[in-house]
Amino acid sequence: MEAVKIYNLYPKLIGKMENWMGHIDRVRDMGFNYIYLNPLHAPGFSGSDYAVKDYYLYHPLFVTGEMDFSNLEGQKETGDRLLAEFCEQSKKKGIKVLMDLVINHTAIDSPLTKEHPDWYMKNHDGSIKNPGALDGTNWISWGDLAQIDNENSIDKDNLWDYWLDMMTHYCNLGIRGFRCDAAYHVPSKLWRFLIKKIKAKFPDAEFFAETLGCQTHELIETADTGFDYVMNSFKWWNMRDEWFIRLYKEWAGKYPSITFPENHDTIRYAEEVQGNKNMAVMKYALSSYFCAGVAITVGFEFGFKRKIDVVQTNPSWWEVPGYDITEDIKKINSIKDTYNILKED
Repeated sequence: MEAVKIYNLYPKLIGKMENWMGHIDRVRDMGFNYIYLNPLHAPGFSGSDYAVKDYYLYHPLFVTGEMDFSNLEGQKETGDRLLAEFCEQSKKKGIKVLMDLVINHTAIDSPLTKEHPDWYMKNHDGSIKNPGALDGTNWISWGDLAQIDNENSIDKDNLWDYWLDMMTHYCNLGIRGFRCDAAYHVPSKLWRFLIKKIKAKFPDAEFFAETLGCQTHELIETADTGFDYVMNSFKWWNMRDEWFIRLYKEWAGKYPSITFPENHDTIRYAEEVQGNKNMAVMKYALSSYFCAGVAITVGFEFGFKRKIDVVQTNPSWWEVPGYDITEDIKKINSIKDTYNILKED
């Protein structure tokens, strides 16, 4: 059995789905067996990947290669066909395709806010609530987002069925896994419902919980709903301080976890180490051997330094490689697959 090795093919950096096809062989040659795609959907006014306006329509960049949003409905059939083709071509190479699942919020300008206002949390004045986060002692509200009320909506049954129908649609196109954004902010009962229903119809589907930044009890509560993998904070550990091991011991061995040297929210690792190729190889090896699963973002192998931006990134951001460690990654992945102990946390 192969270890979990995920290649994040960041869609906006590649562009058209037709261009994604050209990366499949390269990804497989390095030894990766999963391709993870960030949100594919049409975004709201902010243009952020994680401000989903319509879950059934595609960002036009992925269908036409252009930024023209005037005919999204007319591009849907083509988008479905291209995604199904990408999933099929990946499957032939032994690669499962994972997609981002963002169900904690939508774009504030999503049609769902008008069609199903009861699906959303409300402010005291009846307006739809924006999610946010504390920045020190200040609350930062994300005005481009609308907070879903998965827990207490008076129309909860229809809301949950909407998520299930949407996920089933993409599984029918060939998607075989979900990286669940901010999973610990979604009610446990909803995850149990969705995971059970999807796995009953698609037994090979897998669920990956994004659990970065949560408390240990939140990670455990989320993982217990049926997730196959959680995410850990190994990336930020200096391998000297005790905090990581102390927290890790509370759940390691029970819930397989994924780590990474960089992701779409962090600065690029090559930038972090000033282009030190040997440091990149070492970081990938340590990540791979310490944790059950490992992931990289497209460009890590080439020493890309420009941080991914969930609004602005586009194919023109593809960089001249600072180095190339594809062969090193291939060897590390092969070693990870050889020894069962390296497939565990």
